[in-house]
Amino acid sequence: MANILRKLAVIGLLLASSFRVSAEITIFDGYFMDTDSDLDWRVITSDTMGWSYNFVSNNFDAGEKFEGWRYATDLELLILVNNVGGSEVTDYTKTTLTEDAAEYSIADDLITYFSPTSSANNTRLTSGLLLQDGSSKIWVAEIADRDSPNVDDTVYIHRTGGNGVDGNYTQSAVGSFLVRESVSPN
Repeated sequence: MANILRKLAVIGLLLASSFRVSAEITIFDGYFMDTDSDLDWRVITSDTMGWSYNFVSNNFDAGEKFEGWRYATDLELLILVNNVGGSEVTDYTKTTLTEDAAEYSIADDLITYFSPTSSANNTRLTSGLLLQDGSSKIWVAEIADRDSPNVDDTVYIHRTGGNGVDGNYTQSAVGSFLVRESVSPN
């Protein structure tokens, strides 16, 4: 039942935003704002790379490094992809962004906004931890820009072992997808 409600929520959000070509993305120092969702997205930099979910989330309190931020959900990331210009992205496991029309640069744009966490073999990646919407499961999400004429760009969310990853999971090239309700810059 929860799965059906979740799919209906995604479809509703997609229908509500389907008449827009793309969101306005405003870039600030250390974060960018998606004006359609009114969420600020923190740039993934070395200050979260290689850090566990538990370590980062223990720094959300007042006066701590990530005060005011929280982990993004898989639904919020897919909504961002749609807002930037993806066409009705609904698949939580793998979304292929074709190399034609308006979707050509979506993965590249998102990687630029977040900053790449690794690069090799003509592929740039942004990898980060996030939460499954409506759950406490932790997933690794990747946005991949493959500079190859025969391979489409992709956005996908790992379902490691079918149960997500442990709160102490770390990888040197994995950061954290953090969001907050949009605030006016100082």
